[in-house]
Amino acid sequence: MIELIQIIAIFLEGIISFFSPCVIPLIPLYMSYLANNAKEIDKNGNITYKKKIVIIYTLFFILGLSLSFIILGLSFTSLGFFFKENRKIFLELGGIVIIILGFFQLGIIKLEFLNKEKKIKINFDPNKMTKRTAFLMGFLFSFA
Repeated sequence: MIELIQIIAIFLEGIISFFSPCVIPLIPLYMSYLANNAKEIDKNGNITYKKKIVIIYTLFFILGLSLSFIILGLSFTSLGFFFKENRKIFLELGGIVIIILGFFQLGIIKLEFLNKEKKIKINFDPNKMTKRTAFLMGFLFSFA
C-alpha cells in the first residue's frame, strides 16, 4: 500500500513539474518543431497537420526524454553509492576546488583554460524534422 502511494506521489510530482513556469513556455516551441514537417496547405490556404506524423515524432521525443531520465537515474544512483563510500575525500577535494575557483574569480590566480570556450556546432534545420531529430530533441531537453 505504501509503495502505491509513493508511485502516485511521484507521478503527481512529475505532472506538477511539467506545468512549472520553467517548462510550460517551451511546450509550444517543441510542439511546433515536431509538427512542422506534418504541415499541409490546401488550395484555399488552410493549414492542416497529419496527425500520424505528429504522433510519431512526439513518441520519439518522449522516447528520447525517457532514455535521458533512465540514464541519469542509473548513473546517479551508482555515483551516489560511490560518493557515499568516499565522502571524506570528495569533501576535501571539493573544498580545495572551491578555494581555487574563488581565487580565480578574485583575480589572484590565472587559469587560462577556464577562460576558453568550446561549442558544438550542429546544423539544425527546423523545417526538416526526422525521427532522429525528435529523439535527440527529447533527449537533450530532459538532459539539460
